[in-house]
Amino acid sequence: MEKSFFIYICQTESDDDFIEDLISSGTFPGGDGLDAFRNWVQDPSNNIPNADHYMYMTGFDIRGATGIAFLSRVCTASGVSINENDFTAGLATVAAHELGHSLSCDHDGGSCSATNHNIMTPIFSLPVTTANKGNPWRFSSCSIASIKAYLNGVSCTEPGNTGTTDALPAPTGNDRAGIALDRDNQCRHHLQDSSSSYCSSVQTDNGGEEGLCSGMYCDETSTDFCVVVLPLEHTACGTGKWCRTGLCVEEGVEPTNPPTQPTGPETIFDCVPFLLRLDFLGLLDCFRNYGGNDSKMDYYTGSYDGTFSTMDYYTGSYGGNGSTKDYYTGSYVASDSTVSSYSGITASSSGSLTTV
Repeated sequence: MEKSFFIYICQTESDDDFIEDLISSGTFPGGDGLDAFRNWVQDPSNNIPNADHYMYMTGFDIRGATGIAFLSRVCTASGVSINENDFTAGLATVAAHELGHSLSCDHDGGSCSATNHNIMTPIFSLPVTTANKGNPWRFSSCSIASIKAYLNGVSCTEPGNTGTTDALPAPTGNDRAGIALDRDNQCRHHLQDSSSSYCSSVQTDNGGEEGLCSGMYCDETSTDFCVVVLPLEHTACGTGKWCRTGLCVEEGVEPTNPPTQPTGPETIFDCVPFLLRLDFLGLLDCFRNYGGNDSKMDYYTGSYDGTFSTMDYYTGSYGGNGSTKDYYTGSYVASDSTVSSYSGITASSSGSLTTV
């Protein structure tokens, strides 16, 4: 069946009325929203083209999360995700993370440390350290192994089952995000503060302009402090240089893999360029063919499969075969955990979902 890569822009309130009944004070519950979006996509009367995964970008607030997806659902009717869109560089990070969940990725932890700040980390923070430079734009070796194993078990992404349109045209010239919005205007937009500006002196003391790609300092005028934000792709980071996937490189040059990338059981292949130009078919093909050897993961990192897990906590999507739902929208710690809390969440007496 022919499949499409497309962007559908909601221009009126009725265009996304599937979520209207769920919204209260600008927010909605992520799980219910995910169900509603899936049903809307699958409703024949909406004439939504066939695809392997659908992303809903919304300006509404997902209660307790910035993104949500069903776990291991690419190539199925539940291959959907919802992402909060504030029109900052963080959107790509959230979208990649949720697509990773749909491709069967758990959060990093254990063999692939969450502190390496790869795409599937549950604890992302800025600025990115020198040792982790570039990692927020890369999947860890554990994620790549998981994606490869998942894609080897489905057929929808094989060449004979894909469409002919792989990507949208890449932006050029002044259409590039970091050029269309210079550093001052990025700060104003990110902080929603017309008086904000780029903190050049603080940036100089914290990695200089070349370090800007790992975290850019902006003046938060309400507090008189400089806070760190994620710069857009192609933001200037020195004379004749710009930011590409978290690295400061010469203009017109694609970055190479950072030498400090974490090691793991699988070979890491840099598939990020496909993601940056929204070429999801290319991204899937990249993982299918270049994810390292064919061995499947023989461990889980923080996952729960409906039985007693070797890990007593899990943060994010839940795909257990004993579950009545395929997801949880928050984080929880099982009551029989060897730890009393995780990520600031205290264990409940029943081990059920707790409020984030």
